[in-house]
Amino acid sequence: MKKVPVLAISSALVLAIVGLGQVCAQMPSAKVSAGVRDIAVVQAFSATGIDWTPDFARCIKTPAQKDLFIDVSLEVGLTTDTKVMSKNLQRAEAEAEAMVKVKVLVDGVEALPGVVTYARRKQTMIAQFAGDLSNCLTIDPTSSALVLDEECIEPESLQLILETMRAHSFNFIAPDVTSGEHKIEILALIGSSSTVDGESGSQASANAYLGKGTVIVDSVRMLKGELPEL
Repeated sequence: MKKVPVLAISSALVLAIVGLGQVCAQMPSAKVSAGVRDIAVVQAFSATGIDWTPDFARCIKTPAQKDLFIDVSLEVGLTTDTKVMSKNLQRAEAEAEAMVKVKVLVDGVEALPGVVTYARRKQTMIAQFAGDLSNCLTIDPTSSALVLDEECIEPESLQLILETMRAHSFNFIAPDVTSGEHKIEILALIGSSSTVDGESGSQASANAYLGKGTVIVDSVRMLKGELPEL
């Protein structure tokens, strides 16, 4: 059995749904702010020392103390690929995982409910194959017994590849924001990992990516406190 160490890749991505490097400027008060863009990923960071400093901001100006509903809709794609090879009934295992997480900052403060998993897939494949014996059997001329040449056995393989792209939406909440201009930042975290334990040729890989996206910021006044009993 050949063991391959864990391969882990993780990167933080900043979403540019509307305008790169946009900053809040003098603007009229508004109840709703919205935007859309085809290209979502604008910058990637290394797995160590991830910097969440965004390059994208959406602004809204509220006339009085309000609560903000922030709807972030994204196309999220995941690809997982696992292949196992085995012979002589030896166990082989391959595992691939991909995920996309999103969070929203309002004036630098994380909006509720915090980090949200938009998509995650963990794919595991396990096999125990006898192997290909088709060219490894001979008859002993002396005893007429069937002889198996174990060195000749070729491993059998099984592979599964899954690729999906779906649109996901989640509502973030920033309660009790003060009157004035507010900066909304959308950030995403992409992660993938893979492990392999089996014959040479077993493999695993995973990727996650982002497509089109929209953001809608709605200024509302939410009901506070406990509801009266009926």
